[in-house]
Amino acid sequence: MSIDPLPAADAADTDLLRLDFPPPPRRAARALTAAMIEFVRTREAVFAATADAEGECASGLWTGPSGFVQVLGDRRLACAELGPLPGVDNLAANPHIGLVMVDAARAAVGLHVHGRATVVADVGTRAGYLGLPTRFIAARWVIIDVDEAYAHHRAPRR
Repeated sequence: MSIDPLPAADAADTDLLRLDFPPPPRRAARALTAAMIEFVRTREAVFAATADAEGECASGLWTGPSGFVQVLGDRRLACAELGPLPGVDNLAANPHIGLVMVDAARAAVGLHVHGRATVVADVGTRAGYLGLPTRFIAARWVIIDVDEAYAHHRAPRR
């Protein structure tokens, strides 16, 4: 399921000089909508951005099997740390995090989530959330309390 149906991209859409991205919406949602939740549940990759105590940024691609990103509620997500996650150690000093999830089949559709994160051991997370997948065991979970979320898509051509 997609959060915002768009026609398939054509070859001209891959030319970065021709893309026209819209600005973020004036009002981001304070909670995930039903369509956003459905979109998150199928992700196998998340781009994450964090910063250390001095404000030095780190960003990277977090990946895992479908379900490594769990929806714990309309204002809470969890990402399983199945291997080293770039920037996750920054969260001890600075809990702010930004996530971008993209529909790999149609890269013009995605979801931005901004919030605050904590890192919790797998055992502690599973004790609090009994519905987590059992097909993998995470070293830790990054729990994200959502401050805002918004979908994005490519602006229409002029």
